[in-house]
Amino acid sequence: MTTDISADVAAIHEVIDARTQALREKDPQRIITHYAPAVVAFDLAPPLATTGVDAQAIGAWLTTWDGPLGYEVEQLAVSAAGDVAFTHSLDHMHGRQSGATTDLWFRTTLGLERIGGRWLITHEHQSTPFYMDGSGKAALDLAP
Repeated sequence: MTTDISADVAAIHEVIDARTQALREKDPQRIITHYAPAVVAFDLAPPLATTGVDAQAIGAWLTTWDGPLGYEVEQLAVSAAGDVAFTHSLDHMHGRQSGATTDLWFRTTLGLERIGGRWLITHEHQSTPFYMDGSGKAALDLAP
C-alpha cells in the first residue's frame, strides 16, 4: 500500500487524465476500466442513480456525438488519505451531438478507493446548477 500522499494524488491525477482521454477517444472499454464494478453514479443523464458500469450504454451515448468529443477537466482538486480519495472539478464537454452543438460546463465529484492496488472510481456525481427563479431550467449557459 502506498503511504505517500503525493504519490497517491499523482496516481489519482493519472486516473482522471486517462479517463478524460478515453472519453475524448470515445472508447467505452477504456472508460470503464477506471470504475469499480459496483460504482454508484449520479450522472447528468437519467435515471437519478445507477449502480455498476455498462460499457454498452456508454458506447450508445458516445455514438450520439458527431465527430470529436471535447472534454476537459478544470480546477481539479484531489484529497487522499489511506485507501480513500475524493476529487472535485469543473468539467467542460463540447462538440456536435445528434446534429446540434453542445457546449456544457458541469460539476463533477468523484469518490475513489484503492482496490487491489489500483485507484478506482466508486462514486461519481455530476450536476449542473439550475435557476432558482421557479422556472426549473438548468443553468447551461454558465462557464468558469
